[in-house]
Amino acid sequence: MRLNLVCRAAMALCLLPASCARRARGPARDDDVLAQVGQGQITARDLKEAMRRRGGADPSVFAARAVKERLLEELIRLEVLAETARRQGYADQPQVRYKIRQLLVASLEEDLLTATPAEDRVTDNDIAAYYQSQLDRFRIPESIRVGSIKIRIPEVVSEPKRAELADKAKRVRDAVTSDNEPAKAFTRLAAQHSDDQATRYKGGDAGWMGREEAAAKWGRPAADALFALASPGDVPPVLETRDAFYVFRLTGKRPADVLPLDKVRENLRLEIARKRRETRLDTFYQASRKDMPVSVNRGLLERIRPPEADRTPDVQPAAPPPMPER
Repeated sequence: MRLNLVCRAAMALCLLPASCARRARGPARDDDVLAQVGQGQITARDLKEAMRRRGGADPSVFAARAVKERLLEELIRLEVLAETARRQGYADQPQVRYKIRQLLVASLEEDLLTATPAEDRVTDNDIAAYYQSQLDRFRIPESIRVGSIKIRIPEVVSEPKRAELADKAKRVRDAVTSDNEPAKAFTRLAAQHSDDQATRYKGGDAGWMGREEAAAKWGRPAADALFALASPGDVPPVLETRDAFYVFRLTGKRPADVLPLDKVRENLRLEIARKRRETRLDTFYQASRKDMPVSVNRGLLERIRPPEADRTPDVQPAAPPPMPER
């Protein structure tokens, strides 16, 4: 039986045209058809490209026949499902056409950028010049750190009650300034009297903030008074805002500064390279558009209304069944 099969195979090879026999023995050409799938074909080039994508730095992993067979089967599966999708009309769906266009553009842009790698090189002089042109971005504003004790004023309050709350705030401030250890006294009094639950048990610490942040939190007059304090440990007079009396204690102060170049050098290198790539792509687009007639129906544009929002509820996938117990 085996002999018959061998003989039949040999006869079939003998009946092949000489050119086919030579092709079978010689190296595969890129346009050789490796597999016919419906109306589509998988060529040697397709398999080699898949090896390049999957193999990365070492495509030789596909030298073994079994590995090539598995990769070819993946390509066949892809082609079968793609042809099935085409037959079912998926290629005509707007979202599919849009994704295909996106893929085409991404491939084009990648090739354009890869073709000019020298233009992406950013020197230290480039970075220094760009840093100077963007210096305002790297300015660090003056900032302070304060502790605060908030004595809340109710929305509806009589004048005697307001005076009572103001007197309480003054007594708390006096207790801080008269203590031999004002920092510890402030922490203790904040826990006892502050109506700010976020800072009450943290010694009243409001954290570091700039002038605008302080103004947003306590109002411009309070912010200006706090930034006028000279040294950590200073306690200003009781400050009144719209909804509270405040006892403050300055715990830190940082002058305005500029972030040094060394701190942002690598980020700027990436930013400059990105902007150069964007400029090259935009230049290419503008040149391409000049060679391609574009007309817009402005009247139709005005008549088009946005579609209604999709109110279909999200359907969460069912959880997989639990693993069987051993």
